[in-house]
Amino acid sequence: MHIDRNTGIIEMFMEKLQDEDEGTYTFQVQDGRATGHSTLVLIGDVYKKLQKEAEFQRQECIRKQGPHFAEYLSWEVTGECNVLLKCKVANIKKETHIVWYKDEREISVDEKHDFKDGICTLLITEFSKKDAGVYEVILKDDRGKDKSRLKLVDEAFKELMAEVCKTIALSATDLKIQSTVEGIRLYSFVTYYVDDLKVNWSHNGTAIKYTDRVKSGVTGEQIWLQINEPTPNDKGKYVMELFDGKTGHQKTVDLSGQEESKLVLWTYFLDIKCDSQTTEELKDQVVSFNRPLCVASSGRENSNFSFLSLQAYDEAFDEFQRLKQAAIVEKNRARVVGGLPDVVTIQEGKALNLTCIVWGDPTPEVSWLKNEKLLASDEHCNLRFEAGKTAYFTISGVRTSDSGKYGLVVKNKYGSEISDFTVSVFIPEEEARKAAEERPKGNKKAK
Repeated sequence: MHIDRNTGIIEMFMEKLQDEDEGTYTFQVQDGRATGHSTLVLIGDVYKKLQKEAEFQRQECIRKQGPHFAEYLSWEVTGECNVLLKCKVANIKKETHIVWYKDEREISVDEKHDFKDGICTLLITEFSKKDAGVYEVILKDDRGKDKSRLKLVDEAFKELMAEVCKTIALSATDLKIQSTVEGIRLYSFVTYYVDDLKVNWSHNGTAIKYTDRVKSGVTGEQIWLQINEPTPNDKGKYVMELFDGKTGHQKTVDLSGQEESKLVLWTYFLDIKCDSQTTEELKDQVVSFNRPLCVASSGRENSNFSFLSLQAYDEAFDEFQRLKQAAIVEKNRARVVGGLPDVVTIQEGKALNLTCIVWGDPTPEVSWLKNEKLLASDEHCNLRFEAGKTAYFTISGVRTSDSGKYGLVVKNKYGSEISDFTVSVFIPEEEARKAAEERPKGNKKAK
């Protein structure tokens, strides 16, 4: 019992509420002239609720005597689309162990305690289905221990994954147009991609049906739509929708042709007045422009600039055709596949036989050079080209005059290539004489 005569508060403390403490409590106060009392009924659900709260507060008091959590584990999705598990700890010291677990397996130990404001974190990059589970962090030292658990499974995981997908969708860049060897590609980059993020494409308001010609996919962080062998029917407005499980996030691009874009720009000019030029003059300029145009209304307040792409489709299509033709040229041009050495050193009188493989479609023309002059086949130097792919260079008995720089030239309508090699013919007796002459000089230098 405790009586505070200054405030008039009278208190009764019980160390722990036991089951036998359930009942009716009456407080009575009496002096020489009168008696007063007050009754408190603690029976049934009322007592059980009080007993539960008392036990909770008792445990909290014991818990806070050692290292403990001021705020339990929670999560947030960062601007980089990573998941950050965090909690706030209190009453820790250097000796306190802070250990993270996932599904009861230790995954991280924080020994430095270098977090600020008591915030302890675990960063999970590129969060996905493999990261679902039960996370737990334990604080422990000689004064006691505390733990916090966060379940990221079932509905809790779906809720977090939806937020991750939303953040990834918001990170998507504007759609870009890229010409490729196969056709035209529309693409956007995201911080990273997960399968839970659903991607849908539409063309002029209609969902795209994917075929061998029109395909959608993801490569790394790039989400793309590939249109192979594009036709005028592929012009129009394209929308990429990223659905995070709750909301759709859209990116659009207008793949319009040159004539359509000019018409849009001409309509724009009809609606404004320009101080420096007449409408007809502007119209003539629009028809003559072949590049994207920037127009400004002049001589008025709050002038607005409008950037209009005159030929998104036409430029992309022309670039596709150029790349396609370049790929055909590179694939079919005449080339030397291999077989020729860089240098051939051979003794006079020996036979020299070289074989080389060439390729090209159509079959390339083959010619040989010696010291940058055309070399013709004769009895001494036999040059052959067989089966449209194998070139032969044969000298039955080489002479010193055969020394020099040679080249094999292959050529077809897509291009040409030359492969050079050097032939060096030596005479054994002459080599021996040179070696003998060099020997006295070497001995003299040694002395």
